Amino acid sequence: MRFLVALFLILIIAGASSAQSPSVTRIEVVEAGIYQAASRRIEDRPGLATGTFATFSGVALAEATTRIQGRLGTLFGFRFRAIGSPPNAKIILKRVNHIPQPGMRNPKHRKYICQRGV
Repeated sequence: MRFLVALFLILIIAGASSAQSPSVTRIEVVEAGIYQAASRRIEDRPGLATGTFATFSGVALAEATTRIQGRLGTLFGFRFRAIGSPPNAKIILKRVNHIPQPGMRNPKHRKYICQRGV
């Protein structure tokens, strides 16, 4: 009987530990720099600062660098891997964009729409 009680307790503890919520302990940057895309699609989105939203496909790293020249049409960014437990768990990431003053300007309206603190 003690054996069955011990086995039952072990199963309960194992089940509780496998039901834990995912946790990320660190982020590893895999690559960073200037990217190229095979194609892009632009949609009108009036609620956004520029009024449009671009979706890219076939994205690949063109040049690994940490310095990006400010040129219209340059794609830049980074790829990363989230490390944590349990492995391969789905996680939710929060993205924060810090936009320096005076903010982002909609080229069609010439108004600053996205300002810090707004």
